[in-house]
Amino acid sequence: MEELWEPAAEGPDFPVVWRGYDRRQVDEYVRNLTTGGTTDPRPGGPPPVFDVVLRGYDRRAVERYINGFGR
Repeated sequence: MEELWEPAAEGPDFPVVWRGYDRRQVDEYVRNLTTGGTTDPRPGGPPPVFDVVLRGYDRRAVERYINGFGR
C-alpha cells in the first residue's frame, strides 16, 4: 500500500501543477536548506535536480525560491 504524502508543515506554499517537480524531493531539499542541512545553494554551485512528475510543484516557483534563498 502506498504511503500518503503530507506536505511540509512549514516553508513555502508552492503551487501544484499538472507536470512539476516531485513534491517529496523539493520538500526534503527545502527542509535541509532552511535548517542548515547539507544542501548548499551558493552562487555558481550545481543546481539541484528534481524528478518531473504529474501533480508536482510549479518548476518556476521552486527555482525562484531556491535562487533567492539567503539573499
